[in-house]
Amino acid sequence: MSSALGAGLFAAVLLNGAEPFLLRVGALQHEKYEAAWVRLCGSAPVSRDPSGLGARCAPASGRELLPLLWPDVRAAATAHTLVSSPTGRRLKLAKDACLLVGVLLAACTWRDRSHGLLLEARWPLLALGALVLVHSVLGIARGDALPVLAGLRSYEALPMAVLLAPLVAAPLCVALTRWVAAALLVQLPFLVVEAIRSLPVQKVAPVLYLPWRLSGSLVMPNSLGVFAAAGLVFVLAFEPSRRWRAASVVAALACIAAAGSGAGWVLLSAAGAWWLWRRGGAFARVGALCMPLAVVGLLPWLVLRLDVHDSIRARMDSMKAAAAMRPSELILGGAAGAGATTLGTVDPSSPSGMAGRWWWAGDSGVAALLAQTGIVGLLLAGLAVSLAWRAEAALRPFLLVTSLAAFVLPILDLFPVNLLLALVLARVPAGDAAPNAGVT
Repeated sequence: MSSALGAGLFAAVLLNGAEPFLLRVGALQHEKYEAAWVRLCGSAPVSRDPSGLGARCAPASGRELLPLLWPDVRAAATAHTLVSSPTGRRLKLAKDACLLVGVLLAACTWRDRSHGLLLEARWPLLALGALVLVHSVLGIARGDALPVLAGLRSYEALPMAVLLAPLVAAPLCVALTRWVAAALLVQLPFLVVEAIRSLPVQKVAPVLYLPWRLSGSLVMPNSLGVFAAAGLVFVLAFEPSRRWRAASVVAALACIAAAGSGAGWVLLSAAGAWWLWRRGGAFARVGALCMPLAVVGLLPWLVLRLDVHDSIRARMDSMKAAAAMRPSELILGGAAGAGATTLGTVDPSSPSGMAGRWWWAGDSGVAALLAQTGIVGLLLAGLAVSLAWRAEAALRPFLLVTSLAAFVLPILDLFPVNLLLALVLARVPAGDAAPNAGVT
């Protein structure tokens, strides 16, 4: 049951960012890959490092390979690795198919139906889904089919979670947590290959001029960092095996470091602070208060980005644009698909996209939910989180991490974190099942 769902999730994680990864390392469109290196290096020849550490500008070029200082060069590399091609669309369809097969197999092999669907325990999620459906119908009636379809993709995890939550009744099936751990561990070979072969799309490390801010099998570096933090907390909460927990810790730390993800470090420190606070001692609680503050202060050195605080501030400031919403929009939402990353990719010039009136909605999951469903939708989502928080102590670190991430990332579109969050929110309350076996 949960093994089928976990296997589908694992395969989907590998396929989700497969096209950008293959483009970055030159496995797809190799001619454009080589041409991008020539553009990065200017008139200097491209040399192959004898140690096998990928392609770099020849030392005779007289300049360091730091695309961050040349926005046009960085844009050229980014354009090469984020293009959409028939191969990429096939990979995305394969990802959706793997997840769908996992869901169907899990549903077909579900034998213990003692809990039923327990819809009364999930009414906030059902109400939120109904509100999204109403906005979708109104959007299609207005002729905004593309934004509606893009927005619905952000909520596809909700029906799957409501259907399959009894499969992960407490104690959470170890098989599912181990597939999540495997998805973390499999990022390590991806990161090694990317460090050796990838175009330096984001930044160059100060050591050997290797690419910095890697993405693994996800699309963007920050997505990898947030998935690593959330996935690690998910595994630590429910996995009884020390070996699996230790391996997950190593993999998550490596992913966050390689991604240069400020959000990943902050979320990890928040989870660590929670566990320290739970220990109850005065010294532990002082450490719990100091840990996140220390990490936030050290972020520029942890991620080698002196402007990282400006990035966080800009995302939070964009929420001020919500003040421009009409009263009816502020209460019930105003744009199906506003802020959806799918819409930003397919049609960024759409009024609901990054270039339209709802440009600010793409900066965070909270902003997107506010734009799409208004304060009512935010309250329903908050109520679902609070019910899950009260139901089971083991869920709280994961809920804390994902709730914080929602302020700085479009978490509704961040696979597989969005699916894990939906499953946790729709999970059978602890009182209806045996106590969990994981770390609390």
